[in-house]
Amino acid sequence: MHSRLRSRLALWAILAVVIVALAAAGGAALASGDSSAGPGTRTMHFLLREDQQVLDRAPAGPSNGDLVLLRGDLLNPKSRKAVGTEIGMYVMVDASHDNRSAANFVFTPHATSRLAQADQITGEAIFDSVPGTLLAAITGGTGKYQHARGQIVATDGPDGLINVVIQLSTG
Repeated sequence: MHSRLRSRLALWAILAVVIVALAAAGGAALASGDSSAGPGTRTMHFLLREDQQVLDRAPAGPSNGDLVLLRGDLLNPKSRKAVGTEIGMYVMVDASHDNRSAANFVFTPHATSRLAQADQITGEAIFDSVPGTLLAAITGGTGKYQHARGQIVATDGPDGLINVVIQLSTG
């Protein structure tokens, strides 16, 4: 591993930088549930308030090629204040098997505006319409998250929100 990458990963741990979002405009405390899942892993917990816009292609209703645009606010689970942004999309690739879809998304930690200049985390997932846990791969990022790796676990949360647990590999 490059020493620059090691230094960057160590800095993440020292500064308790969260992947999805953490610091609100006045500087928020670490989100609840922040802990280590094991050696070399940093775990953070957030809530996601997500809006979806469906672009339904013919035929009407769920079908291959339908596109869903995502826009969400990442929330500190204690204060429920917005601490970041989610932008993404998914496309239905196999409607005959529980509406299987492929998703791509970007989280911008510490940013709710000026997203083009924000440090970003990218992720991908394949999921279906069966209720349960969604696992997504962290595929990289920009800025201080340039070499990000790990996974995101999303489940139903309180009040129609989504529980998001980030497991960032630090080793």
